[in-house]
Amino acid sequence: MKCKSSSFKVFATVVKKGSCNYYKEGDTFPLTGFTPKGLCDSAYAVLSRDALALRYGAKLPWQTSEHTLLTHCPDPTGAVWELKRVPVRQQILNRYTNRTNSKLYFPNPKQMYISRRG
Repeated sequence: MKCKSSSFKVFATVVKKGSCNYYKEGDTFPLTGFTPKGLCDSAYAVLSRDALALRYGAKLPWQTSEHTLLTHCPDPTGAVWELKRVPVRQQILNRYTNRTNSKLYFPNPKQMYISRRG
């Protein structure tokens, strides 16, 4: 059986720190299917189930908007997280779009090699 490829990337951002000493408000982690470095396993266990659904385009009843939802750490006084899905195509366009005139640009490979050596 072939899996449908995901058309979204999902990011988790701390909205409210609560009593958690591990994170600051605004900390962001990409949720790719493995626990990101710096994210505790308990928080990832809660975030991963919703992130997986969002990654494949699901619409959950508790979403705050079409592409975001709020969820809470398993600790009753822990962090509040915002999960946001971003279309993969949009990420690629953002990477290669010059924001001043909205034209596509691609980095010069020679400049990339020089910067790696230097």
